[in-house]
Amino acid sequence: MDENLELWNMTIDTIKEFISNVEFQTWFKPTKFIKAEDNVVYIEVKNDIVKKLLVKRYNDLILDTIHTVFGENFTYSVSLSQKQDVPSISENFAKENSYSLKPEFESNLNPKFTFESYVVGGSNKLAYDASARVATEPGEIYNPLYIYGNVGLGKTHLMQAIGNFIKENTPEKKVLYVTSEKFLSDFLQAVRVQKDTTEFRNKYRCADVLLVDDIQFFVNKQETQEEFFNTFNALTDLNKQIILTSDKPPQQINDIDERLKSRFEMGLIVDIQSPTLETRMAIIKEKASNIDKTIDIPDEVVEFIADGIPSNVRRLEGAVQKLLAYSKLTKKEISLATAKEALKDMINQKPTTINISYIQEVVSQFYGLTVDDLKAKKRSKEIANARQIAMYLSRKLTDTSFPNIGEEFGGKDHSTVIHAVDKIEADIKTSKEFKETIDLLEQKIKAL
Repeated sequence: MDENLELWNMTIDTIKEFISNVEFQTWFKPTKFIKAEDNVVYIEVKNDIVKKLLVKRYNDLILDTIHTVFGENFTYSVSLSQKQDVPSISENFAKENSYSLKPEFESNLNPKFTFESYVVGGSNKLAYDASARVATEPGEIYNPLYIYGNVGLGKTHLMQAIGNFIKENTPEKKVLYVTSEKFLSDFLQAVRVQKDTTEFRNKYRCADVLLVDDIQFFVNKQETQEEFFNTFNALTDLNKQIILTSDKPPQQINDIDERLKSRFEMGLIVDIQSPTLETRMAIIKEKASNIDKTIDIPDEVVEFIADGIPSNVRRLEGAVQKLLAYSKLTKKEISLATAKEALKDMINQKPTTINISYIQEVVSQFYGLTVDDLKAKKRSKEIANARQIAMYLSRKLTDTSFPNIGEEFGGKDHSTVIHAVDKIEADIKTSKEFKETIDLLEQKIKAL
């Protein structure tokens, strides 16, 4: 083996120790070593998105590792490999199954939803990396890709970014995006009106990439679930890519056939959490730039919006649009006062006195969750811990009784609240770090 290739393999193995497996599979495994010459390590990747992300996100890690393995005077260069034409799977499928392909295949994709316009942060990084890998190698890895998270966090954007990337780079592939309601509507039309499912199956089973949004709405639709189960099997048997979104992981969706749940779990399941304050601020700036590159929103206004809308990316984008429109129509400069005036119906002002709702907002935002998470029956360790802290602070900072606190947290029993308060009090006594966290949250809540 070439000595330089061995050194590159050592470089890759070292990098692998510092990143997640999904990151490694997405950005580094597809790289191809070309040569090391004149103190430059030359590598090749399949497409521009991998090239951009390697240099943008991992430049320091790559350089530091190359310096360690090859030598301090080495650098690196990334180039694109020659695109190879790959025959469309749908052509073979159509021949085998005697389906007649339509002259045009409507993808239903929004061209604005791209990887470039998607703001990446800690809350969505894993989902983004997995989506990028699927986009570069559809049907080859993570099939199906199942993305879940609360409403308005960017699942649809990320899903459609995959479709748009595939269409741009392999235009011969047929990509189809639908909501679960559209799939249901098409199926009912075929069965009850047309009395023939040939056209329906032709549409869905000739797709090289099928994207179905909000899969949770298949609940209690047994016939539709059966048809989707058959469609799913037909596509995956031919290594066609399926991407699904939902508001919860498969096992938490009630009234869905267990066979479907098992199929959903065949590939990779990733979640999108509520974005951090820094990510929300980046989203606001990105959205404003997309609307008008000449507009520069002051940092205090960006932080005001980001702080006031802690858990919904869609509402963040709506707030930016409304603020810019308000500024233009009233001819007022974009300032904090203008933002408060324009967004008064979208951003709740802080209460004059501490109440449980405000405590829930502060705690959920601190832990990157939503208030609904604190009120729901979810029992993950992270959510349960935040819920107990919010209950403890509600008891300490308000005059609310244990039963009434339980009601404010989704109808929890008073004994649950008592247990939470006792546990947090015990943890404060045994952990200095935990006590500091509680003190910090108290300060945030009291700083009305």
